[in-house]
Amino acid sequence: MDKFSNNILAIIFIILIGLSSCMDKVKQDDPLPTYPIPEGIKIGQADLGSDYGNRVYYKLSSNMAVKTITGKDYDLGFESSATGWHILLNSSRFMYAGNSESKEFEEISSPSGIALSFDKSDGNLDSTAVGRWADFSNDAPLFYKHVYVIDMGLDQQGMPLGYKKTVFEELVDDIYTVRFANMDGSNDFTVQIPKAADKNCHYTQLSWAVPYSFFP
Repeated sequence: MDKFSNNILAIIFIILIGLSSCMDKVKQDDPLPTYPIPEGIKIGQADLGSDYGNRVYYKLSSNMAVKTITGKDYDLGFESSATGWHILLNSSRFMYAGNSESKEFEEISSPSGIALSFDKSDGNLDSTAVGRWADFSNDAPLFYKHVYVIDMGLDQQGMPLGYKKTVFEELVDDIYTVRFANMDGSNDFTVQIPKAADKNCHYTQLSWAVPYSFFP
């Protein structure tokens, strides 16, 4: 064995000895001390599920969960404030959306060639995947009626849920009108989602084609 190989073996041996001594030290270290809970402090738990798939709304004053929803409960959220128009994806399912820039609903049959993106995790409404689906700068909004492709994300087992093509047709008198279908054109629905005055957003599941208010 040459001198270079001997040097390499020596270095490996020294490293292994060092790691062994570190492990021995970890085993010998005392566990972190526990501290008593101060008087008057309450302990609560929010059940996020074994796969962390639950979203829990917790009321601190009563120390209890008031609402629990799962990732499968909704697909899209529609902003409900008086001047709101933003549309949100269910980010817990890793959903994506992209604008085809086309108005021909029947011609869009594949996500191929369409750039898909996701809602930014900081919650900034100016950074949503759907983006500006209409021009609301004037009293009479201009509705582009472009066809969007929605990647429906993953189910709770991590399996893909496929795609929908969607047109956000209008927002008139506080009612969103949305058309959507499978990419092959089947299950073609048009639904209306009214704003919910006492909620930040109104939510819908495209598979059911009906709106829901999930949040407390």
